[in-house]
Amino acid sequence: MKRELQAQPLAFPTPVYVVGTYNEDGMPNAMTAAWGGVASTTPPGLYIDLSLGHKTTENIRRTGCFTVAIPDPSLMEVADYLGIVSGHKVDKFAEAGLTQTKSTKVDAPVIDQFKLTMECEVRHIMEETGAMIVGNIVGIVADESILNEDGKVDFTLLRPLAFDPACGRYSVMENVAGKAFSCGMALKKK
Repeated sequence: MKRELQAQPLAFPTPVYVVGTYNEDGMPNAMTAAWGGVASTTPPGLYIDLSLGHKTTENIRRTGCFTVAIPDPSLMEVADYLGIVSGHKVDKFAEAGLTQTKSTKVDAPVIDQFKLTMECEVRHIMEETGAMIVGNIVGIVADESILNEDGKVDFTLLRPLAFDPACGRYSVMENVAGKAFSCGMALKKK
């Protein structure tokens, strides 16, 4: 038996993104966003959906760029903290004990503690009830510990956090279920 439920965003997994920017005084800022994903393959792009009043949204509008880091389970508390306090009121980097290196590609911080960071330039901002920000990925900074033998990011090594919007919890994405563009070949008609 199936039951009708109230409409809500139930895509899963939704990524846990830590978005890095610089404030107008040059101080680094970061916030956690769970609404986002791949925007395009060519050029490589992603999108994030932020509230209009966030300090991060203001910073992105002003600088035209941002970074997106993907946390692993060791950074779950930090990522959660960055999503529950306001950059308008707190120096989140100091409070969370984070350090940063300035990106070589964009005017935004690469947070040293995160193993994977994408450096983005704003392609488009659509503002309605929030700000849907589409960015072109112009660079990636990855710790060697999450690269496979071919030099590609291996998400089973990173073990990224995902947000479960239905139950309000984090999950770890780490198991391979099958090979994409291959496991369904047995069902393909000749």
